[in-house]
Amino acid sequence: MSGRAPSLARSSVIEVPIMQHAFGVHTFGFVWNETAVEALGKLAQQGFRKFQLLASDPHFNIREHGSSEWVAVRDQIASIDGNLLALDLPVGDYNLASPMPDVTQFAIAAHRRAVDAAAFLGASHITVGSGRKHALIPAKSGVLEEIFRNSLMTLADYARERGIRILFENHPLGVFPDAASMNELLEQCAIDTIDVVYDVANARAIGEGPCTGLELLRDRLRVIHLSDSMEGKWQHAPIGSGQVDFRNILQTIQRIGFEGDIVIEIISEDPLADAVSARVQLKHLI
Repeated sequence: MSGRAPSLARSSVIEVPIMQHAFGVHTFGFVWNETAVEALGKLAQQGFRKFQLLASDPHFNIREHGSSEWVAVRDQIASIDGNLLALDLPVGDYNLASPMPDVTQFAIAAHRRAVDAAAFLGASHITVGSGRKHALIPAKSGVLEEIFRNSLMTLADYARERGIRILFENHPLGVFPDAASMNELLEQCAIDTIDVVYDVANARAIGEGPCTGLELLRDRLRVIHLSDSMEGKWQHAPIGSGQVDFRNILQTIQRIGFEGDIVIEIISEDPLADAVSARVQLKHLI
């Protein structure tokens, strides 16, 4: 397929100084207490200009195409000279790998609305997770994988027609939770409008070393999510509160020549203050 974006992490090792990266912020942590417009405004006041936006009530409703809420968010992004990297749906609410066709179709329809909203807002991507596996009665190997593969290809076609790319994210509950399985799937699909967002905390939740995952997916990486966590726990905790070796991760990011976006994604009681603190701490490690 046509329209492949330039690789953002090159196989020929050309180190890219981390200081050139202006850290972005995901609004996930603001979902219950701030509207998208409010969160973007407060983040902009702290100097942030790159964002990932969660499309979930009461934060941001994408069900009404071109609504006054859509217009308000688009106008806010323009007024703060912002860059909306991607629009995300809450993975827990939409299962693109369900064995029940009506559930899968519901999820595909929701992601299509996300594509339309992303195009309206001026984003370049929507984020897609690989569905969900049942922890107690998982399906036979290959069943859910094939369902998700078909969902992903359907969405990629729809998004490409509207000038939107896909960000495929690692998720601990997903059908393709780790870097190796994600990479294998993308090689099989051979769709050049799918990039990868690699979440460090999600990787640690399944016991994957983040630096190993970053190295493996280096040629597909577009966004990297940073947050902290304790060993053996699935968290998106404030930077410095857990056990993530951010110095090593930042060195890996530089070594692989990553030229995409680094996004702070923290879920806490004060996500604004913790985003500002994360930026300070990460820059101190560079």
